[in-house]
Amino acid sequence: MKPLIKPLFLSCYLLFFTIVSAQNKLGDHQNTQGRTTSEMYDNITTNDGSVNTRLKENLGTPSSIYFNDWTVGRVVLTDNTVYNDWLLRYNIYNQQMQFIHNSDTSAFGKPEEISSITINQHTFVFQEFECENNTKRKGYLELLVDGNCKLYVHRCIAYRYVEECPEPGSGFLTQEYYMAKRYFISEDDGSIVFLPEKKKEIIDILDDENAEIKQYIKENKIKLCNEDDLKELITYYNLQ
Repeated sequence: MKPLIKPLFLSCYLLFFTIVSAQNKLGDHQNTQGRTTSEMYDNITTNDGSVNTRLKENLGTPSSIYFNDWTVGRVVLTDNTVYNDWLLRYNIYNQQMQFIHNSDTSAFGKPEEISSITINQHTFVFQEFECENNTKRKGYLELLVDGNCKLYVHRCIAYRYVEECPEPGSGFLTQEYYMAKRYFISEDDGSIVFLPEKKKEIIDILDDENAEIKQYIKENKIKLCNEDDLKELITYYNLQ
């Protein structure tokens, strides 16, 4: 059994070094009480149990607060350091990328040092982006289309409370969560800006002449409210 002692010690040392190195590069981990969606989109969510007009019109479909269950993923830092085989989870509600550390759920303390995170073939980046009201935010965006014109989607959780007990003021409440999506683009690695929802405005952004983009949308029956169609259009635009 003696010959096994050295390899076993070496394996434990390498594992310890990997964990310490990752913590030093990514910063001290923090707990899951991070910035909520209401701080990202102030007029999407409400904290007092009420539902505002915009939220009623854009509830979408019921959603978990998590993008995925715990999944083995890949983390690439801005200095090109790569960490494979990490158990990762994207908490949409708290806008955090979480990982398992010492059997506890932690979140990356310095997301600015992350170049990309890949979970189930979905690639996420932490970047500054400009919302529709010209407000600049920082957060996790999924890169949907790469190229000269990049297409991103930012997910957030819109929620409302529903009273379980029919008696007013009983205090028995349950939460129903809904996910909202906002799309963003950047050209030539410039600023990441909000992509308008109206067809004409999208055409104006993508094509000065409008003709080819219009024709492509018409011939291919592109619906810009559909994510797959939007990805197809941006991919086509990058080929021009």
